[in-house]
Amino acid sequence: MRRTVLRLHEKVAIATPVRGANPRTALAPLGYGEFIRRLCRSLPALDPVFTFTLDPVRARNRLAAQVLRDCPQAGGILWIDDDEFFEDSADGVRVISEMLATNEDLIGVPYTNKHPPIRWVHELLPTRHEPDERGCLRVAKLGFGMTYTSRAGLEAMARISRLYRDWPHPHKIPDLFLQVYEPHGDDPTDAAKLSEDFSFCYRWGHELGRPVYLYARSGVVMHAGSHAWSARDLPGGVRS
Repeated sequence: MRRTVLRLHEKVAIATPVRGANPRTALAPLGYGEFIRRLCRSLPALDPVFTFTLDPVRARNRLAAQVLRDCPQAGGILWIDDDEFFEDSADGVRVISEMLATNEDLIGVPYTNKHPPIRWVHELLPTRHEPDERGCLRVAKLGFGMTYTSRAGLEAMARISRLYRDWPHPHKIPDLFLQVYEPHGDDPTDAAKLSEDFSFCYRWGHELGRPVYLYARSGVVMHAGSHAWSARDLPGGVRS
């Protein structure tokens, strides 16, 4: 299944990795479902791209490959995880529209993790940056829970990625989300093994030399766990 929304004059596939051996049996919070329905009522849409989660690396690789292979009309992928949604769905539609209108190749909204201690799921650059006039803040890495990647950017990453057979399917697909080790000092055993989304951002910046952006005008994004965690749970965080 595939769902598309307009990014200016382009169509965008919505990709959601799901937790379940079969996409139709996967469970997702009601908040996610309500947001997707509102988003698709407000923007021209078909069906979303789903995959079952073998693990996040292969799941995201399979989604990206499916869009690049089967959706030539899609100008990129809007990644929306099945445990993320906006506190205000109507505001979320505005945020997604504005984020897509920046025309950046890799841009996402800020959200937190979903267990104490609560922290942002993005990494700032070593030198201080401020959001530009569009509300875009350049960062080192970000999570893919609510993030856009352009088709051109995915194709560029595919060109520098190893291909592998996506068993049991016949396709050979690029390992876009290969987990990498980020060095810390001269001792290789001090390197950090990055998550699949941070690994993508690391290679995006270090191997392609491209910027990673956070859309700072996002409102409150909920991350469903034992409850819907958000910036409201941060010390000194967002308050009503």
